[in-house]
Amino acid sequence: MTLNNKQNLKDQIPNLKGRFDALRVYGDERDFNIFEVKESKSERNCEVPIRAYFLYPELKNNPQNKRLLSVECVENALIEFVKYRYRNWSKTVSYNRIEDRHTEDFDLSNSCAIKLSSYVEIINARRTDPEKAKAISKRLIDNIELINQYKYEKITKREFEGEMRRRTAEIERKQSKPRSMELLKKDNEVLIQHIEKYVGKIEKSIHNQAFELAPLSVHIIPETHDRKGGALVTTGLSVLPMHPPGPMRALKYSELLIRLPKDWPLPLKELKIDDFFWPIGELMHLMRYIHEDQQWFFDMHTFGNGDPPHPYAPNTNFCGFLFTLPVLSLPPEFCELKIDDSKSIIFLQLLPLYKEEMDFAITDTSEALLKKFEEQGSPDYIDVNRKSVVGSAEVTPGESKTAGMWCPNCKNTIRNFKLEGVRCPTCKRVIVKDQNGELMALDIPEEKGSVSKKVEKKAEKLFFEALDYLDKHIPEKALELLTKAFKLNPYDRRIWSVKSTLLFELGRRKEAYECGKEGLKYLQ
Repeated sequence: MTLNNKQNLKDQIPNLKGRFDALRVYGDERDFNIFEVKESKSERNCEVPIRAYFLYPELKNNPQNKRLLSVECVENALIEFVKYRYRNWSKTVSYNRIEDRHTEDFDLSNSCAIKLSSYVEIINARRTDPEKAKAISKRLIDNIELINQYKYEKITKREFEGEMRRRTAEIERKQSKPRSMELLKKDNEVLIQHIEKYVGKIEKSIHNQAFELAPLSVHIIPETHDRKGGALVTTGLSVLPMHPPGPMRALKYSELLIRLPKDWPLPLKELKIDDFFWPIGELMHLMRYIHEDQQWFFDMHTFGNGDPPHPYAPNTNFCGFLFTLPVLSLPPEFCELKIDDSKSIIFLQLLPLYKEEMDFAITDTSEALLKKFEEQGSPDYIDVNRKSVVGSAEVTPGESKTAGMWCPNCKNTIRNFKLEGVRCPTCKRVIVKDQNGELMALDIPEEKGSVSKKVEKKAEKLFFEALDYLDKHIPEKALELLTKAFKLNPYDRRIWSVKSTLLFELGRRKEAYECGKEGLKYLQ
């Protein structure tokens, strides 16, 4: 938010000062190394403390404990604080004011090194719950004492490692305690309020109640508060934790956001058209994928649509996403919603990418790619007509060599396409390639048949014998056994999949196509 009106500037400065104090990372001089410090000579400046009062209450009335910063500088600092805090979450920082005794003025004299996540935990607690801050500090000091005992050989390595494991397990047990249905319902209410406060009013929602692990929803916001377009925001992903690596355990709850341009059709009737529905479909797919495959995504990660990635819809060549913190056009405070001591939800924005941009992120880092977005002024919303930020040629929908990987009947994206074909998850038709390599949708009903255990074992024995002949480079004998196995048990997908692949490799493509088509009748 850029302030042009002086009256608005006067009104906003106290608010900016409070936001600066709430979002700062360290609470002391180190914060000013995170962003470019500038003071305005022509406009009124914002006065911020050099050392935050919640850490140094004795400096509250000290006239020397202040810094003058321009409004633009403070606004930039708010964004940089958020990015720095999460991108450096697992790093260790030196902090020389951990209290080792209880005092009224928070006199801190102990010197030690702690993780940034623990540091932030202390800072947040000091603002709202001093007693909790003291408890966290005591826990850290106890750990330091234990380390010193081992360091000076007062305890053995086995005793040290056993006690540290016990303490770590105790903390993790408190943090991973399953939430009750009542709490989850309250979480969702707070989540919706947070979204509507910072993004915009939710008009419609699309739900997937059939997903067993969590109730997934994509909420449609036709116009955001900044009136720059619409947005899609998820809920349900944060019902369960993701599976981050150890140092990032504090960042295990997330929700996703995609920004839409002003002219993106949002009435549900038009959204059902494949050209416009794919962002919703991808959000649903991504939430399912994270929980089913026990994945974790965070800022600067990328995710492609298949391997190799293929376009999301016929009207675009976008084939992947870059995960970013949503600080480009949304308030920094939106990035994290703290539910309680054991749960904080991080919001991640998805920026759609072309294939060459995904390759660039792998070779030159995601940070370098995001810098190109900022340098070229690329929008943070979906613009199917935008040019690639790492290529000079215009990208025209339909030019991609991987185009066509969606259902010819309902236009739903087809993932992990196999030679023997795959059933469309939306219209349930079977998608195969014809002799010209084009996709076609076959109206083959889903069969739920089976064979007896005795016949199943006999067919499986023939199948493995066939694999042995393949290893010995005797394809014709393998093909004979696969044919017998398929007749015994056509419901075993492995059999006709290997048979059709073998026929294809032998150059008998018509037979391979017929084998695959026949096998699809028994696809579960």
